[in-house]
Amino acid sequence: TLDLKMMAKYNLPCAKLVVLDMLMIDELRGVDSKPFYIFKDSIGNDDKDIMNNAQMNHDYYLLGYSYQRRFISAFWAGDYDSAEIYCRSMLSLPSAKAPTLQSIYTTFYRGLIGFLRHR
Repeated sequence: TLDLKMMAKYNLPCAKLVVLDMLMIDELRGVDSKPFYIFKDSIGNDDKDIMNNAQMNHDYYLLGYSYQRRFISAFWAGDYDSAEIYCRSMLSLPSAKAPTLQSIYTTFYRGLIGFLRHR
């Protein structure tokens, strides 16, 4: 936890990404590690606040990362309709035009969703 506090102090954008990863792992495990404590209410108390902050600041990378986290969580929960909505939202962002490692994951999982829906 001390490392996260230091990260939030010196590299807030990176800390936001780590917290989003922690949220995804928490959702998949069914626990709540309350990772927002490191921000001391400076950005809010949940991922919606991070997304709103990213939209206001035109931080499309963070916004896309948030959508991808939701996409993966919805996929593993078996909610393929929500997963597809999050994926489309992510792909509509300007940051989605450049290929990234995340785009490989997204393409793979989106292909699985297509296969599962149409078999």
